[in-house]
Amino acid sequence: MYICKDCSYKGKSFPQGSCPACGSRNIGRAGANKEKTPNKTRSRISLAICILCWAGLAYALADKFLF
Repeated sequence: MYICKDCSYKGKSFPQGSCPACGSRNIGRAGANKEKTPNKTRSRISLAICILCWAGLAYALADKFLF
């Protein structure tokens, strides 16, 4: 989906690279300015949970087989 940055016309194709509504060549992809970056807080929480799960598994295995 493309959008004209001058008149906000939205369409799937712009013939010859210009807007069919106003003739402008100032076009771009709709939603292209949104960056998809992971949330740092969520990543840190997920990492902490993963570490705790692995530590719990290691403790359970050591408790069962070593002690």
